Amino acid sequence: MPTKLLNLDNVEKVTLASRPNRFTIELADGRLAHLHDPGRLRELLKPGRESLVRHVDARTRKTAWDVLAVKSCSWIFINSMYHSILAEKIIPNLFGPVIRREVKFGASRLDFLLVDGRSLEVKGCTLMRGKIALFPDAPTERGTRHVRELAKHRGVLLFLVFHPMAGEIRPNCETDPKFCDAMRFAKSSCVEMKAVKIYSKLT
Repeated sequence: MPTKLLNLDNVEKVTLASRPNRFTIELADGRLAHLHDPGRLRELLKPGRESLVRHVDARTRKTAWDVLAVKSCSWIFINSMYHSILAEKIIPNLFGPVIRREVKFGASRLDFLLVDGRSLEVKGCTLMRGKIALFPDAPTERGTRHVRELAKHRGVLLFLVFHPMAGEIRPNCETDPKFCDAMRFAKSSCVEMKAVKIYSKLT
């Protein structure tokens, strides 16, 4: 049975106009919203698409809105700022309690330290081909480094898949062969990997 993980207020339905730069979305009414996702998102961020934005305190920012999700058959959550918040609610049922967040392992800072001493890294997936979720949607040196670090310590890799129709998840070898190689190495090194589907719902 689905579990409610996040309830956000100050949310508004808008229409997307353009993406002037990597971290900015222009809305149809001329407002600008911050996009907290480093991916390409080309299949999602198309002019005319319905989107969800949230009003935030703009005293220390250039924009007063955050992009949360975009409509593509269903609502796809695209704000990576919430990945750790979502994951922390899921992790105890899958892997046991979290001891602390943001833990340094080797040359990387990973998302969580579990009670059994393992490190856990969270990755959000928004790219779909048919019913197959693919990660990443853009080359990620940081992500590759994280996966190799997990392999050294037999850590845990948790994918948050933001497509309700996804049937499986695979590394996107065409887009990032190095990440794909790192995933093979991690699998052979006994890194535990799990994927959880998360979807956005309007009430």
